[in-house]
Amino acid sequence: MERYEYVESAIIFGLSSLGKLKDFPYHSGDFATHGDAFTFIQDYLDKYNVFPSVDLLASNYPLLDQSASTVDWLYAKSKFQDMKLRRDIVGLINSQRNLLEDTPKKAYTNILEGLYSLNILLDDDISLYQSDPLDRLKSYQVRKDHRLQAGGLLGISTPFDSINKSGVGWMPGELTSLFARPSIGKTWVTAEIASTAFMAGFKTLFISTEMPVASINMRLDVINGHKLGYSFTHQALRAGDSLDESSYKLFLEEINDNYPKDFLICDHISGATSINVEAISGLIRKYQPDICILDGIYLVEVSSSKNRNAAMYETSHQLFYAFKTLAMSQQIPIFVSTQANREARNLYEPPPASSVAFGDALIRASDMALSMCGVLDENEVENPKKRRVQVQKIRDSQMFIDSMWLDFDVNSGIIKEDMNYDPFIKF
Repeated sequence: MERYEYVESAIIFGLSSLGKLKDFPYHSGDFATHGDAFTFIQDYLDKYNVFPSVDLLASNYPLLDQSASTVDWLYAKSKFQDMKLRRDIVGLINSQRNLLEDTPKKAYTNILEGLYSLNILLDDDISLYQSDPLDRLKSYQVRKDHRLQAGGLLGISTPFDSINKSGVGWMPGELTSLFARPSIGKTWVTAEIASTAFMAGFKTLFISTEMPVASINMRLDVINGHKLGYSFTHQALRAGDSLDESSYKLFLEEINDNYPKDFLICDHISGATSINVEAISGLIRKYQPDICILDGIYLVEVSSSKNRNAAMYETSHQLFYAFKTLAMSQQIPIFVSTQANREARNLYEPPPASSVAFGDALIRASDMALSMCGVLDENEVENPKKRRVQVQKIRDSQMFIDSMWLDFDVNSGIIKEDMNYDPFIKF
């Protein structure tokens, strides 16, 4: 590999037009030896509206290697990028050496996060609208073909027939949120969303901040078991009540033998003191799921040291938009649940955005926002086996429905939209 001095000299001498300068997304601090010469070029251009000559640069900065003045610009730029990346990687690893001795898993997570950030810096920031416009026609044709092959649905199938009938399910890059008051059943709904994706053949990552893996597994067993025709209950599994053990065994064998082993469940992250944004980012990059479901986003920490003293609203804003950014960068759908205030007026109206824990930042960040509540029958008596899910926001689409009504017999694993339900509810 060429010396830093040689490559950087080639960059300095090669910067002879505005086009090249605009195409060079670096600053003086990115140079190992000749950052001062780069600053001189910028200052000279601002003052005289022309670039300094090679002779002037060589005179003012005698340490520049004049033999590099004829090096091809694109070659020099490519080598400069490689050298900077090498320095950044070495610096990143060196910064974790002390932590590596005491907490290697945490150092591993930090290194993964740092490498991901370096990768983002390598991407181009701007794309030209008119660049290869016919590619968009091809993209449309691909979407059309995919929808036909998938039975009329783009993206990942959802438990909601109303959403699926719109032709678009959970889409890459989108953040969907569900919020409900305590004890309404949001964890059950997130488990149903994970089950639906898994049983449709998608690699699924389910992260719980509130329940251990063993409890999540029991809920998933009941939900998946119902879909496959088995009839054991959550109460029996959880309390050790009697059930048909041979039937339960057959279900477990069917799940194990007939479905890919790519349903991933997490209730903690090794090497991290808490479930935080950076650690979840590391999991997604490591396992590359098709969809990520996070139950209990309000318990996730923004672990960056610069945010520890931030106001609550600022932290929540950073948290929610961090997951939207993560969905965009990893090009997967992310579904999150959060909690509305217990003090809200009643359990039978969809909680508004203003009642969501930490304010409405999550609603602003969401591409689709859903709120869930209990249901009263025509006599205003609670119907324990129904739930109402209200669509409060859809980005980039028309509102296709106001509310969806769910059959909600979770003890039997039944969480399904009732398309024919006729509510007589007074709001």
